[in-house]
Parts: sequence; C-alpha cells; structure tokens
Amino acid sequence: MIASYRDANYAATLRINKLRELSPRVIRDVPVDVLNVYSKRIGRATAGTFAIGGFCSMVAVAIVYGVLGGEFLPPTLVLAGTLAALPLVYLAAVSSARRRFAERIAEKSARATDALSLAARLEPGGILDLAHEMAQKEERRSIALPLVGASLLGPLSMHMLVYIPILGLPRVSNLGEVVKGFDVWICLSLVLVGIAHGVLAWKSYRFADRLSQLPLVILSEKIPTSPWSVFGWVWLASIFPGAIALFIPPILTAITGAVLIPLMFNWAYKRVLQERNQLEP
Repeated sequence: MIASYRDANYAATLRINKLRELSPRVIRDVPVDVLNVYSKRIGRATAGTFAIGGFCSMVAVAIVYGVLGGEFLPPTLVLAGTLAALPLVYLAAVSSARRRFAERIAEKSARATDALSLAARLEPGGILDLAHEMAQKEERRSIALPLVGASLLGPLSMHMLVYIPILGLPRVSNLGEVVKGFDVWICLSLVLVGIAHGVLAWKSYRFADRLSQLPLVILSEKIPTSPWSVFGWVWLASIFPGAIALFIPPILTAITGAVLIPLMFNWAYKRVLQERNQLEP
C-alpha cells in the first residue's frame, strides 16, 4: 500500500477523483468578468461570420438578379434580412456560450495527456487559468470577423438607410419600386467599388491581427493603426473603377468611409482595451 502511494500517477488519480467533486463549484466561482468577455467574444465572432455569409449571399443573389433582369429575389431584401437577424444571432450566441461555459472547461480539462497533467488542470488555479485562456483565445476572431463583416455590409447598409426613407419613398410611393431602385444600386456598387470593399476587409483583418499581438502596455498608449491611413487606401482603391462613372463612386466612398472607418477601428481598439483590462488578474 505504501509503495502504491509512492507512485505519482496513483496519487494523481486519487487527487483527480477528489477534484472532480469540487470542480463544478470552482467553475461556478470563475470571475463574472471572464465569463462576460468570453461569451461576448463568441457572440461577436458568430455575428461577424453571419454578416460575411449574408454579404456572400447578397452578392450571389445580385449576380442572378442582374442576369435575370429583376425576376428573382431582390438583393435589398437579403441585405435588410441579414441586418435584422444580426442582433438575434449575437444574442443567441452569447446565451449559448454562457450556458456551455462550464461544459467547455470540463472538455478542455479532460484533454490532458496523463494523470499528473489532468490533476493540475482540475486544481482551482488550473481551472481559472483555463477559463482565462479560453477567453483570450477568442480575442482575434471576435474583432476580425465583425470588422470584416462591417467592411462588407457597412457601406451598403448606410446607403440603404439613406436611400429608402429619404431619397426613395418621398419620390416614389411604391415601396417595391424603391427596392428595385436600390437593387440596381447594389449591383452597380459591387462592380464599381467592390475592390474598395475588399481592401477595407483586408485592412480590417490586419488591424485585428495587430491588436491581438500587441501587449496591453503598448496598446494603452495609442491606436496602432490610424483609421485615416486605411481610409486613404480604401479611397484610392475606388478611383480606378470610379473613373468610369464620372468619379461619383470615389466621392461616395470618401463620404461613407469618413464616417464608417473611424467608427469601426476606434470601436475595435476600445473594445480590446476594455476586455484586456477585465481579464487582468
């Protein structure tokens, strides 16, 4: 019996059995800030993925719409439907992440390769470290995916909110005709400033990647990438195809980008700072 206790793996197994009884209580005691950061990051990543999928669906519908001459599902409805569903997708993902938080910790704890590692994972300090690790790993995609989604859907969403109630309905009382008019605008925008959308999406992803790599002490000093430098690249990307249409797309790109890009980048920067401070021990 004494020899058995000298076996580290046997002792670890005894400790594991005891810790498994305590681990549900320890998981419940994980700081609420860690749970909030984790669940919100999951929600943002899920909503961002949904937004990117909505944009791809809108592009596919716009292509078919253009080929069939309007005898198809209006791309405006796809855009509006995606925007309307985004808050619900975010809330559902946050709720699901909160419900499955303890289950995810238990799953990750069980992945230890030996009894000693598993015992270390199940210790109260190990569980808290694992909870922090889970939240930290979600940072980059929780910023990158919403920024990319906003890069793709944001400009046309802003145009829709201006066009339909302000420019469309006052002139044409038939909502269907107004929607058709904006369907044409979506198709033209994808052709004339599609490159600018792509440039903004790429710059947004690079910005999110840089945010995730920099330590908090450096991030606290200033935003690592100026939104106005990104604005310049996006505007330049709109010039070549825009020249075909008397430079109207570059003008609209300048107006839209001057509002959207600083909002996007400053939101992401402040969100990362806030959540990093919440996760600080």
